[in-house]
Amino acid sequence: MYAVLHSKNAKVGDVAATYAPISKTCPANCPLRDNGCYAQSGNVGFKVRRTEEYSADLDGDTVAILEGDEIADMARHAPLGHALRIHVSGDATTAFRAAQMARGAFFWPGKVWSYTHAWGDVPRAAWGRVSVLASCETLAGVKLALALGYAAALVVASHPENGRAETRDGVKVIPCPAQTRDVKCTDCRLCWNDKLLIAQGACIAFSAHGATKKRTLKVLGGHNV
Repeated sequence: MYAVLHSKNAKVGDVAATYAPISKTCPANCPLRDNGCYAQSGNVGFKVRRTEEYSADLDGDTVAILEGDEIADMARHAPLGHALRIHVSGDATTAFRAAQMARGAFFWPGKVWSYTHAWGDVPRAAWGRVSVLASCETLAGVKLALALGYAAALVVASHPENGRAETRDGVKVIPCPAQTRDVKCTDCRLCWNDKLLIAQGACIAFSAHGATKKRTLKVLGGHNV
């Protein structure tokens, strides 16, 4: 596991962040794993490779426990109101592992958010106060996630030219403002409030981008987005 108190990501802004090894923490059935996942390329990919080396002799439960410990320890040094992004890379594929994230986040002095591909297997309650969004590739997946108590994030091929939200099949799809209006996560904060998204029947849409865009689009091509 790897963590930073101050992220240098221009899109996200000044937040804390954690990175976990994909091989030990991500669900094997994620359609983007080893097949277009943004976290396996670029600067994030470099950090992921470090986490893989650090955790070579550990199992997934131990990695989750250590990550929860790291979050709780980092919370003691975090400024009041400082936000935390859990899992720039990685996931929590069981209720036990999600509970370790919730345990660490309990002490965090600001908003905490994350995304998960394991929403079909892990009860929303296991994440505690973390604003966690179900990572989906289809609107059908978004609707199911909402029914299970999760807000959702939808990967799309592209955003509308005007960048505005639109209702699709009964779901309010909000294009990520960081992608459409160059608004930092620290200014937008939509993903930090999953309860509001659920109340609105809304999801946040992220368009495929970066070095893995072509592979991601291939995955989306097999889904009715």
